[in-house]
Amino acid sequence: MRQVASYNVAGSETALRLSPKQGASFMDEANRSGMSTEGLLGATWRTWRSHAGMFVLLVGIPVATLLLMALIMNYVIAPHPEETPPSGGPS
Repeated sequence: MRQVASYNVAGSETALRLSPKQGASFMDEANRSGMSTEGLLGATWRTWRSHAGMFVLLVGIPVATLLLMALIMNYVIAPHPEETPPSGGPS
């Protein structure tokens, strides 16, 4: 039984034929597909760049929220004026 997997890499459709009975490894099949290492690295870089903004958004919003909450907690909710020592310690 022959399986055909189709991958869209760098804007071109590349069909990889996977056949366990022929004894060919996956790397041999991928190598015969015509995709060079330079082309694969270029496609990887373009994919990373296209998703970098979403990554920064998804990671940056929680980090900025934690920083803002820490600042509010430190300076608004639980301030320690000069006259009064923080509670919980020996005086």
